[in-house]
Amino acid sequence: MKAKRILFLMAFVVCLSAVAEQAIAQDLITSVTRRGGSTQVEPTLGGILQEGSLAMMDRTHVYKNIPDYLVGISEYVRIDNDDRSTADLLIDIVLATRADVYLFIDYRVGDDSNTDPPTFTSVMTWVAEMGFVDTGDKLDIDEGNDGSINQYFRIYKALLPAGLHTFKEQNSGGINVYGIAAIGNDPTFNPAPVVDVSPNYQKIYLGGTAAMSVTVTDEDPEEGDPGVLSWTWAKESGPGDVTFAPSSDNESAVTAQFDAKGLYEIIVQATDGTKDANDVAIVRVVDHADEVLMAHYPLDGDGLDAVGDIDMVAVGNADYTDGALGQAATLDGAGDFFIQTDPNIPLGDLLNDGYGITVSCWIKSNVYDTDNGFLIFQPPAGADDMDMRYDEAGATGDGDAVLKLGITTTTGILQVETSNQSQSTNWQHVVMTWETGEQIKGYINGAEEAYTAQSGAGDGVLSGLGALIIGRGGKDTDPNTMGWDGLIDDVRIYNYALPLEDSQYTSIRSLAAMGPLPPIVSVVPFEDPVVYRDDQQIPLEGSVEDYGQGGLTDVTILWTTVSGPEEGVEAVFADPSDPATTVSFPKSESGNIYFGTYVLRLTAIDVEANAEVYVEIEIEIVPPSCQDVIDAGLILDGDINKDCRVTLEDFAILAANWAKCNHPADPACDWPF
Repeated sequence: MKAKRILFLMAFVVCLSAVAEQAIAQDLITSVTRRGGSTQVEPTLGGILQEGSLAMMDRTHVYKNIPDYLVGISEYVRIDNDDRSTADLLIDIVLATRADVYLFIDYRVGDDSNTDPPTFTSVMTWVAEMGFVDTGDKLDIDEGNDGSINQYFRIYKALLPAGLHTFKEQNSGGINVYGIAAIGNDPTFNPAPVVDVSPNYQKIYLGGTAAMSVTVTDEDPEEGDPGVLSWTWAKESGPGDVTFAPSSDNESAVTAQFDAKGLYEIIVQATDGTKDANDVAIVRVVDHADEVLMAHYPLDGDGLDAVGDIDMVAVGNADYTDGALGQAATLDGAGDFFIQTDPNIPLGDLLNDGYGITVSCWIKSNVYDTDNGFLIFQPPAGADDMDMRYDEAGATGDGDAVLKLGITTTTGILQVETSNQSQSTNWQHVVMTWETGEQIKGYINGAEEAYTAQSGAGDGVLSGLGALIIGRGGKDTDPNTMGWDGLIDDVRIYNYALPLEDSQYTSIRSLAAMGPLPPIVSVVPFEDPVVYRDDQQIPLEGSVEDYGQGGLTDVTILWTTVSGPEEGVEAVFADPSDPATTVSFPKSESGNIYFGTYVLRLTAIDVEANAEVYVEIEIEIVPPSCQDVIDAGLILDGDINKDCRVTLEDFAILAANWAKCNHPADPACDWPF
């Protein structure tokens, strides 16, 4: 008899569980209806989502590998799969309370790829408009309920308020229709504050201060006491004491001073009285004395290290000639390079586990638009994970004749590709820098590049660097036939990222100033035609910089006219030797301005660097329109029809209205309003 009671009790529990599940399923999503031109089976509530739940109304498809946060907790909706291409499909659901709503969307939507998440450039743009964001999670579809996985659905999430919500069409042809699920969001729930400290990482020098700010927000519950939001700044970890100013609570911006070098974690702890949250920032405090030049190769007749004992030795027919700074190594691109005298003590070992690096060198190539490299920290193997080279066609940024610079850290490979046509057969001062928490950067001739591609900020420390090779890059895999074809001079390697400028310490600009460099010339282009008037002075936004030896003292600057609308017609520059001057345009003998397109050139000639650099811009000069005259308030008094002429037509309009009036106080006049 006891066994029968147990069976009866189990049956009763199962039945009660089913009833409870059905009750739960009716509590959150109170209704689901379809609108539009569909004639398919009506959607319905599917109850509580479980592993193996039916996904659609008209298929045997079932959900598999559902994330734990949805299984047995979320209510879900089943839609007819044949509605996947119904262009005007609308699905209305009504939520009894605020809820976390989930959309299950076939991976193939938008790009027909079963391996990449959906793309919504042409379909289902309403997903983002409703506030749904990608969770990064997925569930699977077993189309025949036979244990095999056939498709994958990406999961998107939005927090929606109580009430009616309308989901639109998928309209992706033969691809499975989407699914909907929801989990109630307790209206009395008090979310924790959100804390965001900026910057996440910074480096300062011992004795300096770190400036930091924080944004603290808190979402009030719909019901109950929201509490009082407050926060404090504190040292979470680090080798020394930290002093904050101001030191009071609830400061949105502070400065911090540190009494010892090392890594510090700075925490902002926030509370609303019930829930707590925090964010942590890293400050690395360093001593200038620890930032040093690790190796220096002047290449003045040998490969000796001028600051240490990591010497280099020439391989092949490497020779020496006049360079940017004294002598330079000359290489023929066919097996000439320099390697460490003792490869068992690789220079990279002194740099690995470090927080930064700078590589500076002078190069002059014999060829343009090439893939040859000039420095690498490992035997070349076709990769750009720790080298500097010319790159004929940038792989990431689709650039042409660029430089590619790369290093490896414990969190990944960082690379940059410089601007188009940044290769040259003139002397170039090339610098690569990286500091943990920052992006890898490249500088040419004392100025940071406008990249065609640049990796994001990289954390961690340097990793995997080995013995240095000068005269080869990642693509120079054959030591007998490949390598740099040209000159290399004054290679310097530092264990930190040099600043661009610093009046007290070595900087990128101070290194650039040691040798002859061609000027850097730029002009802001004219995007639109210029409406010109008599003797108008149009500003030209040009600039010339020379960060090499002597600066601009030996540079001649000149604006000229390359071409005009007619042969021999030239622009008039207020000061042709000023990059930021003004320009006007001549008149013909009859007094008319020459309208049309002018090509103007800004040239900089550096005698010291034996270089001539120029840029050209086009400016289209067009006559003012009648509307321009009207907008300037210069219309003739008698021009009644505003066509910028006083003609009989204006007189006819005047005559036709001669006897009319519209004075509102005169009942004999036409009512003007």
